[in-house]
Amino acid sequence: MRRDLGRAAAVVALALLLGGCSGPTVPLGLFVKEEKVDIVLGSDQKEQRVPAARPPGADPINPGFPSFVSPPPPPVRPTGPASAPGDQGPGDDSMQDLPPPPAPLVACPRPRADQPPELVAGSNIEGPPKEGDYTYRRTGAARVGGTTTSLDAEVVRRINKVATITMAGRSVWRYDSTQRESNVVAGSSGHVNAVTTTTYELDQNATVEGSEQVAGIKIVSVNTSSGDGQDSFSPQPPVRIMTLPASAKSYDEQGSGTDPLSGTHLDTMFRTLERVEVEGCGVAYQAWRQEVSGVYYNASQTPGVAEGALYFTSIVYIAPQYGGIVLRDELHLSDQAPPDMKTSDWALPEGKNIDVRSVSTINSAVPKGAS
Repeated sequence: MRRDLGRAAAVVALALLLGGCSGPTVPLGLFVKEEKVDIVLGSDQKEQRVPAARPPGADPINPGFPSFVSPPPPPVRPTGPASAPGDQGPGDDSMQDLPPPPAPLVACPRPRADQPPELVAGSNIEGPPKEGDYTYRRTGAARVGGTTTSLDAEVVRRINKVATITMAGRSVWRYDSTQRESNVVAGSSGHVNAVTTTTYELDQNATVEGSEQVAGIKIVSVNTSSGDGQDSFSPQPPVRIMTLPASAKSYDEQGSGTDPLSGTHLDTMFRTLERVEVEGCGVAYQAWRQEVSGVYYNASQTPGVAEGALYFTSIVYIAPQYGGIVLRDELHLSDQAPPDMKTSDWALPEGKNIDVRSVSTINSAVPKGAS
C-alpha cells in the first residue's frame, strides 16, 4: 500500500488541471465520438482502444496521472532515505537545468481599471509561442494519503523545443511546456522534485483530404520524472482540449486517446465559453475561457467504476495571440468520481487518498529575457 501511495503522489498533478471548478456537461458515455473524428476514416475504432501487449515490468500509470497543465506534487515519504536538496530525479538536460521555483519577492500590481488588454484574443493561432521561462503565481494544496502539502507560491513553466511538424500532407506546430514541483519531504530536511513536460500540438487544419481532422490544441504526451522514476503518457490519437478556430460554444465537445503501452486512457470534455481578461502583473491580457474536465483510467475498464481512476475539472484561460499558451488555470483533481457521471453537474467530491486544488496565473506573457 505504501508503494502505491508513493507512486500516486509522484504522478498526481497540480497545477490542467490544473481550485474547485465545475467541468463540462457531456456524459462520459459519448466520448467514443472523438476517436471517430481524429483518426483516419476506415480505421477500426476498437484497435485504437485496445492497448498493445505490455512488456514485462512495464506498470500502468495508476492510480493517478498528472494534469496536462502542470506537474504533480512530489511524493510524500514519511520514512526512507531523504532526497538531497535540489535533486530533480531522472530526466533529460532540459529538465535538469530548469530553474527552481522562485520565491515571490515583490507584490504583483494589478492592472489599472481603465487599462485595455495588450492584444485581442483572436480565433486562430498565427504562430507558436515564444520560447523561454514564464512565471506564474499560485495558491493551492495537494493531499495525498492523508498528508497535505502546500504548493509553491510561484512556479516557472519553460516553453521550448518549438517545431513545425509535417505529416499526412499538413503541418502543425508542437512545443514542450516543462514545470518542476519542489516541496520539502515529510520528516526530513531534503527536497523532492517532480518534473513534468507536456507536449502540445497546435493544429490549424480543419480538414485533411481522405480523413476528418478537427483543428485544435491537443495533448501529444505528458511525461513526469522524479525520485520515484519516470511515467509517460502518449495517447493515440493526441487528445484535443480546444477546437480551432475558437468561438463561444453552447455545447460540449469531447477528446479521447489511449496510451498503447500502459493502457491508460484519457477522456476529456470541453467547452469554449467566452473572451475574458486575465490579470498579469500590471497588465491585462485577453484569453478564451475554456472548461476542460475528464478522467484518466485503464482502457480495459469503465470510467466511474475503474479502479485507480483519476478525475479532474478545470477552467483554463488560453491566449491564441501568444501562441495558445495557458494564462491561468483553475484545477480540482480527485480520486473520486462525480456523484452521477451522466448528469450535467460534474462537480467532484473530495478525494479520499488524492485531492489537489490550485489556481495559477501568469505574471507576464513575455518570457524572461525576451523583449
